[in-house]
Parts: sequence; C-alpha cells; structure tokens
Amino acid sequence: MSGGNCPETPRQKMIGMMYLMLTAMLALNVSGDLLNAFILVDNGIKNSTKVVDQKINKQYFDFEAAKEQNPKKAGDKYQKAVELREKADALYKQIQYYKCLMVYTADGPGEPESPFTPDNYLSVSNQDIAAQLMIVEQGGARGDSLKTMIDEYREFLIQTVDGDEAKAEAYREQFNTDPVQSDPTEPAEPWIGKITEHLPLAATMSILSKVQNDVRSSQSDVVNYLYAKVDEASFKFTGIKPLVIPESSYVLRGQKYKADIMLAAYDETMDPIVTVNGEKLPVEAGQGKYEVPASSVGQKKFSARIQIPDPVTGELKSYDVDAEYEVGEPSVVVSPTKMNAFYIGLDNPVDISAAGIPTSDLNVTATGATISRSGSGWIVKPANNTAKASINVSAKTADGV
Repeated sequence: MSGGNCPETPRQKMIGMMYLMLTAMLALNVSGDLLNAFILVDNGIKNSTKVVDQKINKQYFDFEAAKEQNPKKAGDKYQKAVELREKADALYKQIQYYKCLMVYTADGPGEPESPFTPDNYLSVSNQDIAAQLMIVEQGGARGDSLKTMIDEYREFLIQTVDGDEAKAEAYREQFNTDPVQSDPTEPAEPWIGKITEHLPLAATMSILSKVQNDVRSSQSDVVNYLYAKVDEASFKFTGIKPLVIPESSYVLRGQKYKADIMLAAYDETMDPIVTVNGEKLPVEAGQGKYEVPASSVGQKKFSARIQIPDPVTGELKSYDVDAEYEVGEPSVVVSPTKMNAFYIGLDNPVDISAAGIPTSDLNVTATGATISRSGSGWIVKPANNTAKASINVSAKTADGV
C-alpha cells in the first residue's frame, strides 16, 4: 500500500481492486454449514409431508366409505373434500414444477444415471436463479401466478370452514402473501421477492417445501373438519336394542297382528326427560319407565314426550309420540274340540285360552277327571265314578298368580 503523498502504482491499484472484489465475494458467500442446515431442514419438511400424505389417503378412504354407506348424509361434504383435493394437488404440483425448473436451469437435467432433481442438485448456494425465474423473466409472471394460486387456495379453505373463525385466522396467517415491510424506511417487499431474492437456492427450496407441507397439512385439517360435520348434528348413542311396536296389543281370532320391528338406539350416559300426559317418568339407562294400574276396562290412550339436548346447540329438542292399549276383564274359554260332553274311557281333546295370556303361562287342573297337555291343547279323561268334571284355570302373570 502507498504511504504519505506518494501516488499508487498500477500494481497497488490492482491489489486494491482485488481486495475489494474479495471482500464483496466474502460478503455474498454463504457458509457450507448454513447451506447444509437448509438442506437438512428441507429434507425434514419433505419427510413430514410424506407422513401427512399417508394420513390424507386414509382420511379420503374413510370419507368415501361413509359416502357409499350414506350418500344423503355424507355426499355433499365428500364432494367438497374432493374439490379441496383437486385444488391442493394443483397448488402442490405447481410449486414442485417451479422447484424443478430452478434446479434444471441452474444445473441442467443431468445424466440419466444421476439426474438433478429438487432432492439432488449442485447449485445449493446459487443466489440468482430463483429470483431470475420468478421475478425477472416473463415480467414476473411465474411469481404472480404462484401468489395467485396460494391466495385462491387460502380463500377456498376459509370458505370451506365458514363459521370457524379460529381456523380461518390460522389459514390467513399460514398462507399470508402480503408484501413484507422489513425496514420502515424502505418500501414493502413483495412476498415472492422475500422468498427468492438474495437467498441461496437451498433456502428458497426449503421455503417452497414448507409451503407444500402447509398445503397438505391444511388439506388434512379441512378434510377432518368436513368429516366431523357429517355427524355433527347427529345424536350419539351408546346402546342399541331390538324393538317391536305392535299396531294393537289386543287381537281377536281371525284378525291380523301387525307390528313395526326396528332397532332403537339410546344413550346410557345421558338420561332424557320423559313425560307422559305431563307427568315426568323415572329414567334408567336412557330409557323412560312407564307403569300405570289397569283399573278399568276399555281402550286407553296416552301421550309421551321425550326431550334430549341438541348435539350442536345444547337446546332441548322434543319428540312427541301417542300410544294406546286395551284393558279387558280376565276371561277363560274352555272348549271341547270334538264333542259337547266328556266321555268316560275316551280321550277328550280340549282347547283352553285366557285373554291376553300365553297358553304356556296357564296352569290347568281338573276335578273329577285327569287332564294332561297334548300339543297345543289338553286331553281330559273323566273318572269312572263321576258324572261331572270341573276344569280349573289360573295364569302366572308378571304380578303373580
């Protein structure tokens, strides 16, 4: 270097210029450790995305099964999930295309044995290619296109979770493409410039991989949201039992017995409010217990109301039902089937019935004769020393004999 007032020699000027160039190069140089860190982060993000992809495949498999099982209930939600998949795939693939374009532009497609890809490329420290492709070339059309696709995807997510402001705010933050104001004294920098300018290619690649991961994670989140919506307004039950509801509990011979046979669901953990004619009933394991004395004969009717909290609003929902039954006087019919009298020494077939009582619950005895069961009826044999026999019938009911 020169000293005092001595002018610089040409050699000294050349050394000075070389020093300035070296300083500039050092300022632009990114350490190998930092580049390796970017690559390590990028690989971690890609592995995480693969796990999310597997989860998404399982979600759509379950969703499609639910749609096939109940198209009316799950069909519209499934179609929304399919539309989401199309938009997520389009954005993911477009980002992947730009990543490949950056690598091919920097390194070329490579040899068939070891092609350069976003997973394997040489120009990890290149700070020009990303900005050149996304901002400079084509008037920045690529960068504008990517921003537009991200914005549209974000708005679709928000629209799909309409009403869930917490999720909507999370997606606004996750896919924020607003200009970045790093320095208050400088104009805001466009989003695409923030992720491409003055950054090594390895950093830009890891940022784009992060956007791809955000696309997949948000897709999984919204698919789960839609799937939950399928049963959101449905009541949850813990038990199912078969139920027979007869059109009438009293049928005469020659008439038809009609009944609805169904599965009834109930929740053992949450007792509903059950009332009959305004009177609250005791409830056990989610089922109201109705019991009333049959104090008079004739047709009896009652109205019941079942109230249970709505699974969405928590407000009580009421379900009304009317029912009827008939109370009759106890009666017994003893009918000889072949003759009008009992003959000594012969088997005398007899049919015996009691209104509303199964024949299996009848207890039949005889005085002045013997009686025994035969198929669906009985056989009476009068004693040799009597001219009169009596048939005694009793029944075992839920209240006793």
